[in-house]
Amino acid sequence: MKNKIKKWEKITKEITEQFLLDYFEDDDPDYYYVADEIGGVFGYVDYYFSFSDVLKCYELGITKEQLFEWYDFCLENQKVNISLVKYILSPQEREEQLAELKGRVRVAEEEFKKAIEEHK
Repeated sequence: MKNKIKKWEKITKEITEQFLLDYFEDDDPDYYYVADEIGGVFGYVDYYFSFSDVLKCYELGITKEQLFEWYDFCLENQKVNISLVKYILSPQEREEQLAELKGRVRVAEEEFKKAIEEHK
């Protein structure tokens, strides 16, 4: 079994390095797996990806543009927790989540204004 695990680790690293070549054009990437857990989340430059997202990129033919659009969306909307697959395959769900968040912000703003008025 140890031999199979070593093979899996080797293949996982090869896939990760191919991803970094395909999506970042880096043929000698400096990356690391968080907590040394191969097949989990890895860091590269200022990016973090789960290995499952790497696999989905290949399984679904996700383009660089789509990947980085999703990544930027997640950074800008941290309260919206949407997977890469849902973001790509279900843009309507993404819009619904954003609309819900906008509604929450409006309510919070109104409550804040009311609290300020009551405090005066």
